[in-house]
Amino acid sequence: MSVIVNIPNQANPLFNKLEFKAIWNPATGLYDFNTALNTGVKILDFQNSAPVLLASFTIGADINGEIFTDSIQVVPSLTFKYEKKNTNVYHRPLTVPQLTDNRELMVWCASDEDDDRLLVDFRGVLKQVPETVGNDEIRMFCAIDGYEVDATWFDENYKTPLSRMAGQASRGQLG
Repeated sequence: MSVIVNIPNQANPLFNKLEFKAIWNPATGLYDFNTALNTGVKILDFQNSAPVLLASFTIGADINGEIFTDSIQVVPSLTFKYEKKNTNVYHRPLTVPQLTDNRELMVWCASDEDDDRLLVDFRGVLKQVPETVGNDEIRMFCAIDGYEVDATWFDENYKTPLSRMAGQASRGQLG
């Protein structure tokens, strides 16, 4: 199922490539992504309170998909959050039980705080399986696609009483 959203021609496309690392811990036998290195990774700086549509994301790794799935001990997840507001974009982390290509997000976010940033935390634990023996680390790659739009256009098309009641209850407050 797809969500169709009309994006204005003057929208600024956004594309971010992120990398997350888990270092092998021989004492536990695990690759742990729950580190400071994978916490508060910047996705974007909000500019002029312009709303941003996070449209989709892709997750890859330096191991193949079957090995990734077989090695999951704690399902990896992404938590999108505002730095200054200190709140999450989604109420719960977005789980990543498998490598994925072009998974839809379709969430609007904006901040009226000066110099606010959109951040992401990557969490999860992988166990060592025969195919990862000898790997000192496992790297995950995340590409996030989105659009920055004019605030006036957004207000005219999306900021209605209904969207404030329904959308903000499940997706968080906007501007």
